[in-house]
Amino acid sequence: MDVPGWLKPTSDCQLFIGLSASQATVLLSAKGKSIDRIVIPEQTASACFEPLQQLLVQHKFKRPDVTLVLADDCYQQAELDKPAVPDEEVAAALQWSVKELISIEPDNMQLDYYDMATAGTRKQVMVIAAEREWLKDWGHMLVSKLRGQLQQVLVEELSLLNLFSEDEVPTVLLWQKPGREVRLLLIHKQQLYLSRSLRGSANLENMASEILPSVIDSLSLEVQRALDYFESNLRQPPVKLVKLAVPEACRQLVQQHMSANLAVAVAPLDEETLADFNPTEDVAVLPLLAARMGQMTTAQSELEATEVEPTL
Repeated sequence: MDVPGWLKPTSDCQLFIGLSASQATVLLSAKGKSIDRIVIPEQTASACFEPLQQLLVQHKFKRPDVTLVLADDCYQQAELDKPAVPDEEVAAALQWSVKELISIEPDNMQLDYYDMATAGTRKQVMVIAAEREWLKDWGHMLVSKLRGQLQQVLVEELSLLNLFSEDEVPTVLLWQKPGREVRLLLIHKQQLYLSRSLRGSANLENMASEILPSVIDSLSLEVQRALDYFESNLRQPPVKLVKLAVPEACRQLVQQHMSANLAVAVAPLDEETLADFNPTEDVAVLPLLAARMGQMTTAQSELEATEVEPTL
């Protein structure tokens, strides 16, 4: 039996929590605007409860909708052929196929997957697995103690798809969190065709000026290989744009060198892509902002749907 809408608890804010192996990064948002941002040097739900509660009390919020966004050190993944079973049975079939490739105990594995873009008739999936008990602890804390509603659990690279529209031209996004290697994502029609870390690219903003140009040349080569693979192997239309979400200290130099190396446009991720997005400060929390953008789009779509007059 459906619960009437007026009986359901309504949220007064949104919490977007980015979890990594060493910390939780929290974005508090309300009415589509960022309110506050904190970093908690903990990863467990119990250790994060009090700082989250204090954040809500400070801003006089009581009932958050919550989205968890997992960094790549919080889960394991494996690429597999898609089982030839009905869609509703795929996850269960993958549970057996992946047990030799992922070190999490089967009884403690929370598994999900997404279809990968491939050429020809072969179907493949990317399996994502996290520790079930760890996620259950977070769910219990958020719902039972913080009085929130857990809306969804995402991984960073899939959250970033919200930056792109269905009709956007094929695009490469180069994204770098502080201290990490540059991540290359090739996106077309809100689908992820390629995702990889580019070796030797950690801490671009701190590299010596005499070393950085050669590193950018190596990055350009990796981008070109991705463009060739997308067009030749996957038989997709040519990529038209490379967007940069890298630290401001090196962004202009990366853009200049890549523009000279590649036959496609290279440009920074623009501020208009996200509401109140500041590319100078927000590169590290880009997946959280992208997750918020996805929720805003969903909410707008639902609102528009309710305004459509039914037809007979």
